[in-house]
Amino acid sequence: MPAIDVIGRQARLLSIWAEGPRLKEDTQARFGHVHVVALTSHDLFDGAFRVIARDGAALIQIQLRLQKTFRALPGMGDSVFQEAARHQAQLAMTQAEDAMVLEDDKERVRAVARHSL
Repeated sequence: MPAIDVIGRQARLLSIWAEGPRLKEDTQARFGHVHVVALTSHDLFDGAFRVIARDGAALIQIQLRLQKTFRALPGMGDSVFQEAARHQAQLAMTQAEDAMVLEDDKERVRAVARHSL
């Protein structure tokens, strides 16, 4: 399932982000007149997972993979990174609760989510 592959790739990218800057501190900007708005961990988590969580809200496979990913990511990075992971876990859980029909599916996702919230 392509969405599950994307979740895995996003998790790998975010784990690199969690490690912190990779550039040497003495690195000079090559283009001094180019300015970019700084990205935050919340921005990255939102861009990486919000649409997948929404579009896959009723799909048990996607929700389980998301919650397992959110369970792993809070162990990395700084407190802002960890809070962003917990926030996305809660949003995905709320969407799953609203969209899933089978109570058994909801309970399976809840069981995994309990460890990530």
